[in-house]
Amino acid sequence: SADFKIIMSVNKISGTDNYGFGMSWGSKDVKNYYIFVITSSGYLIYERTENGKAERVLAKPDESINKGSGLSNVLALQKVGKHLEFYINNKLVGKTSFSPFFGDYLGCIIHSGNDKIKVGFSDIYVYEK
Repeated sequence: SADFKIIMSVNKISGTDNYGFGMSWGSKDVKNYYIFVITSSGYLIYERTENGKAERVLAKPDESINKGSGLSNVLALQKVGKHLEFYINNKLVGKTSFSPFFGDYLGCIIHSGNDKIKVGFSDIYVYEK
């Protein structure tokens, strides 16, 4: 219930531009989790998955994303009161109502469909405010 901030650097090294990579938080298992991902073609996506059913809450192109391979992006998620704020490279790109966690797991996530993608994750920080 406390305010928090999660920050991570992501670097798409090679592969498809059309699938997302980023962070997962508040996860309980593979059927209950939240994700905040970007694509190297310039889209951001925030999804809430409960009992295996995904709900896309926020999805849009955004100019703050460094597109293509070999470029880093900094993703940040911040809970402030009853809201959840999404940042890419220090720019506020979206805001929604906060939903309670399903569980305590935090991690990195890569979607690639049948394509290949190589992504590096670094500098992962979690702060409670």
